[in-house]
Amino acid sequence: MKGNNLQKVLRLGSYLAQNPLQIRRYLRESIGSESPIELALPWISFAAIDFLEDYIDPDHTVVEFGGGGSTLFFGKRAKKVLCIESHKEWSQKIEAASRLLSLTNVEIEVLPYDSQDLESYRKSKNLHRIDEESFDIILVDGYEEDVQLRPTCFFHAENHVNPGGIVIVDDSWRYPIIRKENKANNRSEFRSIGPCRPGVTTTDIYHY
Repeated sequence: MKGNNLQKVLRLGSYLAQNPLQIRRYLRESIGSESPIELALPWISFAAIDFLEDYIDPDHTVVEFGGGGSTLFFGKRAKKVLCIESHKEWSQKIEAASRLLSLTNVEIEVLPYDSQDLESYRKSKNLHRIDEESFDIILVDGYEEDVQLRPTCFFHAENHVNPGGIVIVDDSWRYPIIRKENKANNRSEFRSIGPCRPGVTTTDIYHY
């Protein structure tokens, strides 16, 4: 989240002081593990993960813009998972982990895009892969650098979520425009520590 290193440390200390039962989890899964794939967990806040544990139904269909531990997490719980990835090497790690878990309901497609060119991303196959489909759960967590691509992804994705479904936005504090202009019925904000990260993060879940 925003702030200098001191502010981030103070924010983390405040969170753990208010949630002492999370200290063990923080030591084990936040700073004690190198990759969300290793944990088979989404790279979002633990508070949002806990919500999803109760929310996901075995009949749910899922699409992810950006995969990883989330692919394995959803694959173990949902009916079908479409993972839209932009990096071949990363997709190969996800595929290997999926095979180890014998997940047969996961489909991974590698559709690269230029992370520095918003206009070309708006026309990319990566973004438009879902144009003829709809899903119960959509995760917006694709790769970006200096140019914010996730708002464009979100506004496209929310047109493809089933009634009663959700759209998940990681690092949601970065995207005030999404909070302001979405079409959701309501929004849930989940602020907490998360897997394989040293500080506190925020994940938003939009309900349709």
